Amino acid sequence: MTETELPDLDELGPVDYLVVEFPAGAQSFTGEMATELLALVDSGVIRVLDVLIEGFDNGYSVGRSYRDAPEVDGLVLVPGTRPHPVGEMLPVRINSALEYDLVGEALAELVLR
Repeated sequence: MTETELPDLDELGPVDYLVVEFPAGAQSFTGEMATELLALVDSGVIRVLDVLIEGFDNGYSVGRSYRDAPEVDGLVLVPGTRPHPVGEMLPVRINSALEYDLVGEALAELVLR
């Protein structure tokens, strides 16, 4: 397939998982991929936030992203049967939004499925 035959990015479906592996001991890693991954996050194609966990309530670990001010902005809710430790920075894939809050899944739990 040539570059002119590639579909428009707006027509492609979502990617649920992206796993990037860096071979142990490889000396050829230049960091070029990090720039591309950051561009995907910045464009909203990948929606992952680092969430500071502040507590656990009604089956949800509750936290805030770096964008959220306490008592001003909404929360990030991470469902689960066990609470994540308070103070933990947890990478969370955002799945949905409520009126004021975001709901997502911990990346570690997604990978273990």
